[in-house]
Amino acid sequence: TEELPGLGLSLRYEYVPRKALDAPAKSIPLVIMLHGNMNDPRIQGESSGWVEVAAAHTIVLTSIEWQGRTFQDTTFAAIGEAGTMAILDRLLAKYPQIDPGRVYFTGLSAGAMNSFIYGVNNLKRIAAVAGHSAPFGPPQLLEAVSKAKASGLNLPIYSIAGSRDMYKPL
Repeated sequence: TEELPGLGLSLRYEYVPRKALDAPAKSIPLVIMLHGNMNDPRIQGESSGWVEVAAAHTIVLTSIEWQGRTFQDTTFAAIGEAGTMAILDRLLAKYPQIDPGRVYFTGLSAGAMNSFIYGVNNLKRIAAVAGHSAPFGPPQLLEAVSKAKASGLNLPIYSIAGSRDMYKPL
């Protein structure tokens, strides 16, 4: 947990392979995970398969409570994009091994949609985004993509969605 100035108490889980701690400065990628609507960031991290990928490929991984919820009688702030980017800054300071040019977002459902939006809004800081169960289309994302396109910068995005998704079908 950590107090984010102006936002409140935040919660995140960090998965840092031992090899990452001994790595040279700016040599390790970072993956920031955003959970689905009303999901738990720890369960998102542990059930997604990312912990195993991070261990096998020496990736620093963090799973953030971005939405704001109460766990075990402690209320965590809805930190949104500003808080997520503040956490990115804290992780870069805490782990000099992280390469600031290899920061990636991933998420599930609402977390995927916010990953897309946060990535597009921070083109100079995010290398790529991957999400699932959140097809493109909401006005907020389309507006962010239009602004990004006008800047001439690009963001690689990988999206997994399907016609049988019970929440966000194509």
